[in-house]
Amino acid sequence: MGENKVKYGLRNAHYSKITENADGTLTFGVPKPLPGSVNLTLTASGDPVQFFADDTTYYQEATNNGYDGKFELSRLTDDFRQDILGEQLVNGVLVENADNHGSKFALLFEFTGDKKGTRHVVYYCSASRPEQASATKSDKTEVQTETLEFTAAPRPDNRMVKASTSGTTSDTVYNAWYDAVYEPTTVPVTGLTLVPDAVNMAVGTIQQLAATVSPANATNRNVTYLSSDPAIATVSDNGLVTAVAAGSATITAKTADGNFTDTCAVTVA
Repeated sequence: MGENKVKYGLRNAHYSKITENADGTLTFGVPKPLPGSVNLTLTASGDPVQFFADDTTYYQEATNNGYDGKFELSRLTDDFRQDILGEQLVNGVLVENADNHGSKFALLFEFTGDKKGTRHVVYYCSASRPEQASATKSDKTEVQTETLEFTAAPRPDNRMVKASTSGTTSDTVYNAWYDAVYEPTTVPVTGLTLVPDAVNMAVGTIQQLAATVSPANATNRNVTYLSSDPAIATVSDNGLVTAVAAGSATITAKTADGNFTDTCAVTVA
């Protein structure tokens, strides 16, 4: 059918309650409808990482911390209040208790397009309790909506934030979007290469390491870095090594998936 040229509407909102398993994986419940969608805004969260040296921006990398969201709808369903906000149904009355904690959830929705609606899911949402407000009826009847404020963070198990259909999405995937939360086929990591494998540095200088995860289409490409001796050389979350004092240290990179490792020998003089 091809890509949409425009988007102009919001519909088909659903939520899926998340169960966080002991091994760190997530289980998504069957999506439930959230009817009465009015407006949805997702504001990207995450400031760029910048390192300044030589009187300029020496290194810069964008970060993705998910989204801050606002979802306006006619009213939250009783199911959502119980499943996600932690309210309890007692003798037919919804009771909010300060000791009851809510649950994480996935939010599914659809933006209408000129060719076909684009279906979305944000995977790991936390909601704040909505404001409670209404107004007396006057000469005009105005519907009072509710606004749900939430954060959509990267998933803790694989760092995915969001997924959406495209012009090439199969009918099978598209038509089943609200039957179960869509999860891409996982491609496991098979190896890691850290370049360079050895480096000589002067005190106060920096060196950027490059970690290549194999295969190139691995689902979880996250890598962590560790210095064997931070008093000699430190390493940032992005693999930027800073020489601190004379001596030797080993920088180890490790994949989040599979725990593959590779090292760089650092000599500081």
